[in-house]
Amino acid sequence: MNPTRRNFLKGLAAAAGVGIAGSAAYLKGQDAGLRLPLQTAAPTRSAPESEPPAAASMQASSPSKPAQAQPKSLVVVQLAGGNDGLATVLPYGDPALKDARTSLTFGDDQILKLNDQLALHPNLKGLKALWDDKKLAVIMGVGYPNPNRSHFASMDIWATASPDKPSQTGWLGRYLDAANLPTDNPFNAVSVGPMTPFALKSQKAAVMSVQDANTFQLRTDPRHPQENGPLMAAFSQLYSRGPGGVPYYSLVERLESTTVVAADQMKKLASSYHPTASYPASPLGRALQGVAQIISGGLGTRIHYVQAGGYDTHANEKAAHDRLMTELSDAIGAFYQDLKAHGLSQNVVMMTWSEFGRRVKENGSGGTDHGTAAPMFVIGDGVKGGIVGNQPSLTKLDSNGDLVFGVDFRAVYNTLLSKWLGMDGQEVLGSKFDLLPLF
Repeated sequence: MNPTRRNFLKGLAAAAGVGIAGSAAYLKGQDAGLRLPLQTAAPTRSAPESEPPAAASMQASSPSKPAQAQPKSLVVVQLAGGNDGLATVLPYGDPALKDARTSLTFGDDQILKLNDQLALHPNLKGLKALWDDKKLAVIMGVGYPNPNRSHFASMDIWATASPDKPSQTGWLGRYLDAANLPTDNPFNAVSVGPMTPFALKSQKAAVMSVQDANTFQLRTDPRHPQENGPLMAAFSQLYSRGPGGVPYYSLVERLESTTVVAADQMKKLASSYHPTASYPASPLGRALQGVAQIISGGLGTRIHYVQAGGYDTHANEKAAHDRLMTELSDAIGAFYQDLKAHGLSQNVVMMTWSEFGRRVKENGSGGTDHGTAAPMFVIGDGVKGGIVGNQPSLTKLDSNGDLVFGVDFRAVYNTLLSKWLGMDGQEVLGSKFDLLPLF
């Protein structure tokens, strides 16, 4: 007896690892998926995702642009938890640093000096090499007015670029909506990780989440490999003969075909990519290797997003932060060398950010508490290396005893949008912000 659509899909989802829930369809190789856009609704920072607009175009097509013709892309590295900026870029020339911190400073013979006032953490050797090659810009004192010291609230502020009012979309999602990118390319934006970050939430554009290119696939029961072909054929056939007049069903059909195409593209990519650098075995190292793999495939991706956690260092910070700096430096260093060896580094810029810095004074547990302003890194062949902005004073603090920011983070976004991605930053950010000398 022919299976009904409902029973067949139920069985296939169980056997093949396909989940369709709400506004997202996931290929559960390693929790990878295609995130659909949001329906226009009243803005709310924590609003649940709703069904996408039927007009959203999700036609399946195989991106065929060769790697050397790839457009400029941005790689965003989120350091979740609130990175200690004063232990990342140390104002070693200011004696107030050692007065405020007893266990979180280094000798002058250990740090990696950028000039006679600022130095990188000793473990950021990969970044120091990029600095020496004039491919690293260090933006000092980045923050925003009336800073929020809550992890979730401040992450949302950075993700939406909207400190003053809630927004349902992220700044990168709004870029994707406005950028007039090919609607038949499921890889316009890719998050390498188990979930889609708030910064990529959009009204119209779809975003791919990939945990591992090697396992991004529709899978049938591995105990019965002979059933793979017939099941996949039946899966596609069911979606190609959908009932007429059912709301959003045409979008479901397009989603299915796009998902199949995306899985096929990733399968080919997994077999063709060969890293030329030794990546660290850390989550960030694996994620950036995944980004390099996607870039090498010539898929036309404009935004790549990765996240690294562990930066909330309230206690025993020294050992933990030393390790994090090693992982960050080794992962970024390997990523850049890999791209360079593949001849792809000239069209890629990387930005790091964290939701806030830490307080100036070390706490009684050998750590630091939530603070405000902190440095950001922007890296790439096209970047004008050097120091941008000034280190905030360690003694002239705000009313809460924290650093006073000097560069609005939205100026960084505006510069990347306008000078690298070719987009009117004001259109995406909603207001006019400074252009920084990054390019």
